[in-house]
Amino acid sequence: MSAAPALEFLHVWKSFHRHSEHLLLRGHLGRLFSGQARPEPFIALRDVTFRLEPSESLAVVGSNGAGKSTLLSLVADLVPPSAGAFR
Repeated sequence: MSAAPALEFLHVWKSFHRHSEHLLLRGHLGRLFSGQARPEPFIALRDVTFRLEPSESLAVVGSNGAGKSTLLSLVADLVPPSAGAFR
C-alpha cells in the first residue's frame, strides 16, 4: 500500500486580472455601470499537474514571470486556484 503524496497538483490554473492603473471604488463602479469590459486575465499558471512523494524534493526554476511565486503562494494556501485542485 503506497503512502499519500506529500503534494499533488491536478490541472491547476491561476489567473489574475491586470489593471493598467489602480482604480478607486468610484472607478470600479463607473466601469461596472458603463458596461466596459473587464481587462483580459493574465494566466500565471496553465494546467499544472505534478505529484511529489514523501521524502522527494522539488526545485522550482524559471525566468521572471514564469509563475514560481504563484506556485509557492498556492502551496502556502495564500491564494486559491482559479481551476483544478491541489492537496
